[in-house]
Amino acid sequence: MNSVGMNHIDIIRALQQNNHQAVLVGGCVRDKIIGRTVKDYDIATSATPDKVESLFDNTLALGKSFGVIVVHGHEVATFRSDGAGRKPEVSIGVSLEEDLARRDFTMNAIAFDPISGETFDPLLGEQDIEAGIIRAVGNPEDRFSEDPLRLIRTARFSSQLSFEVEFKTLNSLFGASLEGVSSERIKEEMDKILLSDTPRLGLHILFNTGLMRQFLPEVARLILTQQRRDYHPEGDVLTHTFNTVVRAPSNLVLRWAALLHDVGKATTTDEEGKAKGHERESVKMVQDIFKRLKFSNKEAKGVEWIISNHMRIKQFDRMRISKQRLLMAHPLFLNLATFAGADREIGPDPTPGLVEHFDQSPPFPSPLLNGDDLMEITDPGPVFGRVLEHVFMQQLEGKLTDKTAALKRAEQLIKGWTNAP
Repeated sequence: MNSVGMNHIDIIRALQQNNHQAVLVGGCVRDKIIGRTVKDYDIATSATPDKVESLFDNTLALGKSFGVIVVHGHEVATFRSDGAGRKPEVSIGVSLEEDLARRDFTMNAIAFDPISGETFDPLLGEQDIEAGIIRAVGNPEDRFSEDPLRLIRTARFSSQLSFEVEFKTLNSLFGASLEGVSSERIKEEMDKILLSDTPRLGLHILFNTGLMRQFLPEVARLILTQQRRDYHPEGDVLTHTFNTVVRAPSNLVLRWAALLHDVGKATTTDEEGKAKGHERESVKMVQDIFKRLKFSNKEAKGVEWIISNHMRIKQFDRMRISKQRLLMAHPLFLNLATFAGADREIGPDPTPGLVEHFDQSPPFPSPLLNGDDLMEITDPGPVFGRVLEHVFMQQLEGKLTDKTAALKRAEQLIKGWTNAP
């Protein structure tokens, strides 16, 4: 059958016309019930993978060992039951009810037939959705031992859906181990938590259950560090950290920076609650986190720059014009300005003023001089770098406006610094 241009309903109809049971399952059914936008439609069927391949053109056998065939961009999975672990033993040829019973949460164990309009919900997942509850299918400990990634997915779904976790399911998170879960998968789930509308829910679950200590101990231990109440009435650094995450816009670099910006306070905070230089310590500490969770280079550089400058931006109005313009020249300056607002617990929001300053600032100029210009007036020497930096700073402050004046100032500096004792 030519499957080019077929959508999920066409595929299901074709399977049913060939005497196979076929339904929508999983997240697409859940999101349809909730009213969220459905991104991907997953199909489950009684047809074997070989049968699916024989019925359609344009197929990919990317997950055939798990009973999954991709048909025109849609995953078509044969009803199956799974063993434990990320690489479970798969049994194909089970019933729809058995297939639903292998899934993680009741809200994801609902099937829907778009042809007949019939819903299959033997585990009462729709009832849990209406109540805003995340409940593991069957014995929670069994579900989590089958796939420990589900431990973090529990927190992620709570953040994304603003759902509460059912008591037995939540209780099974305490003391559970993430051993065997790859750093990449943990980072992926954390990204989704941080980008959600209610990241605090997931972060609280991860911290309260002890899961966070297994992959972000630097953040978890911030609960032990108290701050000066005149600046931080919320008290401990962890509470401030979560507050900052929530206040930051839903931007991955900003929210990771919010989560990690004060990790250095754990080792730099004195008895009075002051944490001088904590931003530098934080920058050192996050290097291990970047490696541990496999951050991309672009993400790591962005998060590091925000962290390293999150205290400097608070002194922006007291900076020299040249320092201000250098900071504003960075492509993440407006993100840093936004972060400054998210990072405050008391006082007015500095973000509007910083954005206004940026908007009114003249375009960042190219330097009036370079190394070749200096070599026309003197031999290369160790002062070249200092001279170029000094001249450029004066250019940014409006004290030097043309190349002739810049060269004259450079000659003065070279003469003075070269002859200095």
